Amino acid sequence: MKSSKYIAVGISVVVLVWILSGIFSSGSGENGKEPEVGTASTTKVAEVRVRDIVAQSYANDIVVTGRTKASRSVEIKAKTRGQIQVLMKEKGTRVDEHEVLARIELSDREAKVIEAKQRFAQRQIEYDAAKSLEDKGFNSKVTLTRSLADLETARAELTKAVIAQENTNIKVPFKGLIYDQVIEVGDYVSVGDTMFTIVDMDPIELVVFVSERNISSIRLGHDASAEFYNGDTIMGKVSYIAPVAYQATRTFRVEISTPNPDYSVKADNLSNALWVNLFVNRHKDLPYLEFLEESSVKERVLIEALITRVFYWMILVLFVWTGYGIEVMLIWWLPRLIGSGYIQMTLAWAPHHPMEEQGRYRDTRSFKAALGTFLTLGMEYHIIHHLHPAIPLNLNPAAYRALKPILEERNCRLDNNL
Repeated sequence: MKSSKYIAVGISVVVLVWILSGIFSSGSGENGKEPEVGTASTTKVAEVRVRDIVAQSYANDIVVTGRTKASRSVEIKAKTRGQIQVLMKEKGTRVDEHEVLARIELSDREAKVIEAKQRFAQRQIEYDAAKSLEDKGFNSKVTLTRSLADLETARAELTKAVIAQENTNIKVPFKGLIYDQVIEVGDYVSVGDTMFTIVDMDPIELVVFVSERNISSIRLGHDASAEFYNGDTIMGKVSYIAPVAYQATRTFRVEISTPNPDYSVKADNLSNALWVNLFVNRHKDLPYLEFLEESSVKERVLIEALITRVFYWMILVLFVWTGYGIEVMLIWWLPRLIGSGYIQMTLAWAPHHPMEEQGRYRDTRSFKAALGTFLTLGMEYHIIHHLHPAIPLNLNPAAYRALKPILEERNCRLDNNL
């Protein structure tokens, strides 16, 4: 038997003993027997600490970034043509539901309403006369039906004339704020032309995008807080959770509604980019409880990891057994060991060391690496990934430079003046 086969057998035995050592190790006395009661034991008993653990609920924050948005926004368009005669409200003014914003000239619309009313009255009289004659047998049903048709036509013409006259009053569909105004007195508008844009700022909505990992923890009605860059904080509740994720980012849209009676929170403004904490109840003192709740998932993951590890060692032993021990060590095992160590050092240790605090600004840092941004896989700007995970990795340097004043104000750790 070749020496490589002895090496392979030795590796197999060591690995097998190592795996089985944790399964068959006994915590009892010698030979697995419990010592008899009253028998003195010379073995020193290990001391342990014991404390009672009681499950307590606490807020496990899901921190995401988002933006504000008006709860409703609508463009008010002209329903009839004509010249703007009166402008009753200006841009930036608060308005109530059904309040008149502007008036289009009546032109001949008022005269058409009067004409339609007179014609309707005439057709009503003609119909009443035809109905009376038909009841006495002096008129045919054909004549009565023609009179009824003329009456309904006159009624429709009157309704149309009244609606055309009412459409000259431009009214607000809901209480809100005039966000935009594109007309002035004297302007001529056609049907369908935009005149005003109305936004409903109370309540204001906070739009965020939550990852697949955290979306299952969020429910409608959950409390949330939002902190703006200027330090202001508001509270709200989850009002909408998207049922389908965005394909590009695999994140779910979540909307949070919060009262805004004084319109102090603005909408769709870059200066109002915010942090949102979604409070999710967890058990503080039982960190393994979530593992138990998802035991089926965890068990599958553990089994898959065990199978992968076993196959890894089987393939390694097979190559050594067949005489390719040096080759497999230089081509596979050693490069894999170096690569995994490099990745763990670069992606896990470097951007988080020596951070010991928890928090959105405290658990990572920026640093200047001697290897450069490319060889560190962009981890020099890992703090941007923590704060804005939706920003692509290649845009992190630009985002870092844009947000650096804010990070300095928050006392983030920015090493080596990156």
